Amino acid sequence: MSASSTAGHEKETRLKACWLRNSRGSAGATAQVWLAALRKAGHARNVSCATRWIIYTCLLAWLSAFGPVWAQSFREDGTSAYQAGDYTMAVELYEKSLAVALKALKEEDWEVIERRAELGEAYRAARRHEDAIKQFDYIWKRSRYDAENKHAWAAKEGEISMGIAEKLGLSLLSLGRYDEAMKVFTTALYDAERYQRNDDALQFSALLAEAQFVAKKEMDAAMSVARTSSLAEKAGGNPVLQSRALSQLASVCMRQKQPGLARPLALRALEVARKSEPEDSLKIPDYETKLAAVLSQIGALDEAGALLKSAKSAILKKETAQSARLVDVLLVQSDLALKRKEPDNALKHAQEALDICHQHYPQVNIQTGRCLRSVGDSRLALKQPNLARVSYTEAEDILEKTMGAGDVMTRETRERIEALENPAVPEKVSPVKSSGKRARGR
Repeated sequence: MSASSTAGHEKETRLKACWLRNSRGSAGATAQVWLAALRKAGHARNVSCATRWIIYTCLLAWLSAFGPVWAQSFREDGTSAYQAGDYTMAVELYEKSLAVALKALKEEDWEVIERRAELGEAYRAARRHEDAIKQFDYIWKRSRYDAENKHAWAAKEGEISMGIAEKLGLSLLSLGRYDEAMKVFTTALYDAERYQRNDDALQFSALLAEAQFVAKKEMDAAMSVARTSSLAEKAGGNPVLQSRALSQLASVCMRQKQPGLARPLALRALEVARKSEPEDSLKIPDYETKLAAVLSQIGALDEAGALLKSAKSAILKKETAQSARLVDVLLVQSDLALKRKEPDNALKHAQEALDICHQHYPQVNIQTGRCLRSVGDSRLALKQPNLARVSYTEAEDILEKTMGAGDVMTRETRERIEALENPAVPEKVSPVKSSGKRARGR
């Protein structure tokens, strides 16, 4: 066999392996016709090597043109599988999408980077956290390098770098790799501050505080909370950003069981919103609900109840009783009812919130997980441990997929399941053994 025919055979084999395996529809059928013709021409004695090479070159060009089409088809199917909650299938399809795209595009092309990001998300949802981290880490470093060298922090490169840094840090946090997560958040905060990306600076300052809380570095976390609060106040020229940042920081403190830090932040966020937003703005009831959640935790039940009543009334003036905005209101009402020793009302509110979630969100959603956890709390208060365990188990599965195994809410839910599965058995008091001697009488 000549060198040219050997090379041709290798090229045909490579084409089959890379493209025909991924062919579908008319494009795939046409590819098979081309390959059949190519094989026939290759065996024909009267076809010159030059002709064979022309055929190979044409086929390569044709396949290069259709490669992105196949990649896009895999990508769309992967998205459908992801949205349906079939994360194993989504991973398989996104892997094929990336593999096909890499044959037709360059590594630095944004089409490839976007596919890596989608694959990372699918890995994370499928609980393949290490694989997700590899994809996110690559994208973050690549986009950060491009943003720096192209002076493109205000462009797509900067947006990608910031968005992926958050996902990478949260993935590391979920695996308990706290130091690495804090390093990512610190670096992203540094980048955001250097290039006046104020929104991102506030976000990463809050994330850094949360990572420090989780890592039991309370003093550092308190300093980060103060720093984030200061950054938010400096954003006074942008009250929308200011109130949102303060509210998010309050939520971080609440997740980490720091209601004392959360209260002034949530209160300030509501004050700013009431001054800057129109009276009928639906942002105001959102901030009222978040403050009510804080007040409920510190025992100010009447104040919390009044805020929830105001928030619910404002929402119902503009939206229906099935509005997704009511989910948070109902969940805080459920918590409030539990604190007032009203488990029936607590279950009613939690179930209403869950019903709304089923109408608006996919099954794997943070809000759905929170609702299921609230249903579990209510069932437990009603002395229905078996039903509570079912709700907790569903909630834990969703929260782990969305928030990560290391998240406070996920861990607490898992602990409640374990407590129900392994109830503490009271220690039996060992009876005092008799000496066998009769006590002396007087």
